[in-house]
Parts: sequence; C-alpha cells; structure tokens
Amino acid sequence: MNKPKGMPAESLLWPTPEGNLMAEDPRQTTLELKQVAAEPARELKAING
Repeated sequence: MNKPKGMPAESLLWPTPEGNLMAEDPRQTTLELKQVAAEPARELKAING
C-alpha cells in the first residue's frame, strides 16, 4: 500500500469579516442533533423465492 503524499492539515480555520479565525465555519448553520435510543437486535427473516 502506498502512503499518501504530503502532510495532512493539522487544523482548518475560517476567517470572520473582522479578520479573526474560527474553528467552525461561521457561514454554516448548526444542526440540533439528538441522541437516538438503540433498539434491540431482531432476527432477520429469510425469504426463499
């Protein structure tokens, strides 16, 4: 396997109109993510056709 060429970016920063740098893009809206409760595993049904 070949290694990727070049160094990976250590951090991405976005500039604000005032000239400050932010770790998150100020133009992108944020999503209100919620935790989803896990359901117990169920047995899969096989259909022979």
